[in-house]
Amino acid sequence: MAQRFVFATDVANAGVSLLTESLAKELALVRANVVAPYYAGKQRIHHSTTL
Repeated sequence: MAQRFVFATDVANAGVSLLTESLAKELALVRANVVAPYYAGKQRIHHSTTL
């Protein structure tokens, strides 16, 4: 019984780590594709208004 529980926990942990890994990759992609250009655009706008 205890061994089965440990196995289930290992499987759950593996699933969670896979999920968080893919989520982290997705977030990194979103940050690179959306957030970075957005901030670059904001800075560009800011610089043009100060000139």
